[in-house]
Amino acid sequence: CDVDECPARTCMPSCGTPNLSNNGCPSFLQAEKCCPGDDASCKCTLYKEACGISLKNSSSDFCDDSVIAAACYEGSYDPNHVCNVYEDICIEFPDLVTCKFAAVKCCNWSDKPCFCKFYSYTASNLDIGADLQAEYCDSVNERVLEDDPEYYLVVFYDATGGENW
Repeated sequence: CDVDECPARTCMPSCGTPNLSNNGCPSFLQAEKCCPGDDASCKCTLYKEACGISLKNSSSDFCDDSVIAAACYEGSYDPNHVCNVYEDICIEFPDLVTCKFAAVKCCNWSDKPCFCKFYSYTASNLDIGADLQAEYCDSVNERVLEDDPEYYLVVFYDATGGENW
């Protein structure tokens, strides 16, 4: 969707009306046109919605890190803020595609313990990604057992909700 000219099939609903389409364009336009200039919370909600709808439909057209992070964190573009935004999108639009996208935004490609922890969360709390949890956590557990058994215990503690034992 060209943000300046929304196609007729995805035109923006009136302000305050939910976007029921399978396209993120209406939500993105609502963030631009319906939120008062300084209402970052309004923009954050609608930008996350635009991105989440797009991701659920195999597109990342409305997932601009700098736009979403700026709206949700008052102009700050910090990688941790970007990760937090995509974690929110994964939770608010629970789907394997949205959560995989969030995992990639939060974890360095080679950081298997990060992916293990991320997918442990999604598998336990969202019922998404159990196969990915097994894949990443098994490889982490094998590597850690060989390298540092104490670290393995920490990963196990975190992955199994040890703080609630």
